[in-house]
Amino acid sequence: MGGRSAALPSGDPRDVRGGTGFNDAEELGRGVWRDRILPSQTLWYKVPAGWGQQVRYDVEFGNGPTVEKASSYSYGATQLFTPARFPVGGGEFTSTAMYDGRPAAIRMGSVPVAWTNRYEYRSTAQPVHTRGEFHISVTLGARAAEIAENPQVGVVLRVSVLGDERAGPEHGAPVVGKKTDNEADKRGKSPSAADSDGRGGAGWTGIAAAAGAGAVVVVIAALVFVRSRRRSATQTTRGSA
Repeated sequence: MGGRSAALPSGDPRDVRGGTGFNDAEELGRGVWRDRILPSQTLWYKVPAGWGQQVRYDVEFGNGPTVEKASSYSYGATQLFTPARFPVGGGEFTSTAMYDGRPAAIRMGSVPVAWTNRYEYRSTAQPVHTRGEFHISVTLGARAAEIAENPQVGVVLRVSVLGDERAGPEHGAPVVGKKTDNEADKRGKSPSAADSDGRGGAGWTGIAAAAGAGAVVVVIAALVFVRSRRRSATQTTRGSA
């Protein structure tokens, strides 16, 4: 489904600016994205994917004016990382391409996210066993500076997340559907608000209220006991006099 021949988005690219690492990677959705990269630079992006889905993308390095009689060549590279930040093996994909100032493309992707992938021996499948944010790194080799007149090289990413998202990792899990307004309302509440809506039992709020009422009863009982002891002591004193 998500091999080299998978259909990816087309159309006019939207501008984006990649981050410098995992912590500030720019989030991408399905679509075509355009950035600029310098020699020796690595740009970082992230793409969310759920259970049963797979990330598939192409990286295209653009052409531009080159230095006259440039005799060297460089490379472009990409790497896909799982939510746990493990690199995904290439398999049928190749993570690098030669770059000599002319257009170059790299195809990369993952297998569908599945809990049972952890039992696979292939590096293309084993790390892909939990949903979350998959990270993409894109690198341009240092020697590109000897080739391109303009050191900033245009790069285009065609990104897709293939497959329907499943509700969980279990076998036969249903496809995630849109929640109704009532369901979204209920799930959006805090535990205390959900407990106090009167539909699910006392919950923590009811327990707290019961505990407060019990404490009031204990205080009243103590006051009654103290007053009765004082009255008894007064009567005894008068009788002895």
